[in-house]
Amino acid sequence: EPEAEANAVEYSSYERAKVEMILTDSTEADPASDGGFRGDQLLIVEVLTGQYTGKQLQVYNYVGPLYGGPLAQGDTAVLAISTYADGSYIGTVYEFDRMEPLLIVLALFLVVTVLVGGKTGAKSLVSLLVTLACLFYILIPGLMKGAPTLLLVFAVCAFISVVSLTILGGVEKIPCDGIAYAAHLTGIPD
Repeated sequence: EPEAEANAVEYSSYERAKVEMILTDSTEADPASDGGFRGDQLLIVEVLTGQYTGKQLQVYNYVGPLYGGPLAQGDTAVLAISTYADGSYIGTVYEFDRMEPLLIVLALFLVVTVLVGGKTGAKSLVSLLVTLACLFYILIPGLMKGAPTLLLVFAVCAFISVVSLTILGGVEKIPCDGIAYAAHLTGIPD
């Protein structure tokens, strides 16, 4: 039992890595998975982020219908790096790195929103940022700390509504009237 504790995973982290070399590749087309692949690859990768930045690791990339696809030299991937209590660590390819395509889609979304919406589109992006900030910095942490759910959700939603409508429509009485009417419809006293 003490040996099992010494080999227990202390913590795991997910880091980006670049494929430097493919040592073995047993991947082959799998006719049962609509053009997918099955097998595994043994790779040498260089870790690009986190505690092990710059280190080279020998990792496996397991390929199948439930896993990622085969990697080529120069590809980037996300590694699951498990660090053990004795300080040793191992990595496994978790998934193909999709950060670059996601950033391209995000940039296209931002550009198209401003091109199509003009000033209103830019204002709606600011409102979206306020909404995301409220969700990730107020609502979720508050719920995790045990704040009253209904009260917190209503307060955050009301705040987001007032701020967003003010950003989009300016400081007028109309957004406040609309929010007060919505509150009245839900049974909240004026």
